[in-house]
Amino acid sequence: MNQPRNLFLNSFWEKYPSADRVLSLFKIKNSPLKPVVARVLNKFDNFKIELMDQEDNIIIADFKNCNWILQNEFYSLITPYEVLSNGDWIAVDFEFNYCCLLSPNNNMNLTMQDNNYNFRNRKTQFRQWMKFKRTIQLFFLDKGFDEIETPTLVDCPGTEPFLEPFITHFINGKLNKKYYLPTSPELNLKKSLCRGWANIFEIKNCFRNGESTEIHNYEFHMLEWYRTFSNLEDIIDDIFSLLTYIQFPNWSKSKIIRLTLKDLFLTFCNFNLTPTTNGPELFALAKKLNLTISEKDKSWDFDDLFNFIYVEKIEPNLKIYEFLILEKYPPSQAALARLTEDGWGDRFEFYIAGLEIANAFNELNDPSIQRIRFQEDLEKKKLHNKTPIDLDDEFLTCLAQGMPPSSGIALGLERLFMMYSGIENIHFIKP
Repeated sequence: MNQPRNLFLNSFWEKYPSADRVLSLFKIKNSPLKPVVARVLNKFDNFKIELMDQEDNIIIADFKNCNWILQNEFYSLITPYEVLSNGDWIAVDFEFNYCCLLSPNNNMNLTMQDNNYNFRNRKTQFRQWMKFKRTIQLFFLDKGFDEIETPTLVDCPGTEPFLEPFITHFINGKLNKKYYLPTSPELNLKKSLCRGWANIFEIKNCFRNGESTEIHNYEFHMLEWYRTFSNLEDIIDDIFSLLTYIQFPNWSKSKIIRLTLKDLFLTFCNFNLTPTTNGPELFALAKKLNLTISEKDKSWDFDDLFNFIYVEKIEPNLKIYEFLILEKYPPSQAALARLTEDGWGDRFEFYIAGLEIANAFNELNDPSIQRIRFQEDLEKKKLHNKTPIDLDDEFLTCLAQGMPPSSGIALGLERLFMMYSGIENIHFIKP
């Protein structure tokens, strides 16, 4: 226990002085300069204290002759060096050796060396992140895209079978209306396409309940962009241009590898995947690959088995590809995409060093097929005990009124920044 600190804080310190009060005290003491506001990082021997000012400059100051700036004479009895602790905010005049305690660190379980308490690194990283987002925004504006802003409270967050939404309510008198936070802005952006917008983009805060790993966060930024009367090759060209624009490390168009799911199943599972491959065939493949699966798991549907094999046998191998475009998905995984003439889901995913960064569709614009797929998604949600949701009737109405042939992509912005800057944990966004 630091007795001088406790005595000073409890008996003599003028608690949490305002900026005006501090400046007036320095003026009373004839200090000619505005004091430096800084945080204590470390205390060293020989009265040296390491400080960090509000511009993140590191200052090693000698506090041997430094006194408290107070209106009584107590400041000469207990020195700042005896009292100050890591994390304290102070104002100090180095010319006249006066110091004032602004706000003490009362949580002594945290130190300035703890990762979550490393203010300098966090500020630097957060500034880089904000600059990165602005650069992405400028890229699309420079290319002539219109920036769209979609709602954050929505009637339907999306129908993806395995996603869990956040739910909230609008209450006004007897009215109690359920809303969701969006898992993606996709449906609302496509409504804009139906209403006559052409090339559009949005950087949107999205929310997915129950997701928290080194590469998943329950709140994250989704970058989505859409092109009318365009195909997936146009979206791929956008990705290439974006990586060049942001000067992504070691990026070169020549490094892109393009593969299909069929290629990967043949390479890593020695299995000929086709658009007509069924669940029993995948169950037999899982047994052949010696994956942990039992006869009772025969109730798994095609997508359960596909995802199980993909995660166990294929996804770990994707790290060997520095930049990968993975194309042509089974038709049951087409989601909101068209089917190709040979029966595959006309979509691709973009990977960097094994991490999925983006998911792109040659967009389905047939309202009758889209309604059927939505209903199938809701049935799958029931099977997997996910939160039941209502369909977005407004989206289906817009689609029935007509959406031009379009392609679009959803890109996880934090993930792209992780790969851009070498950060290994997605939970870095803390100002």
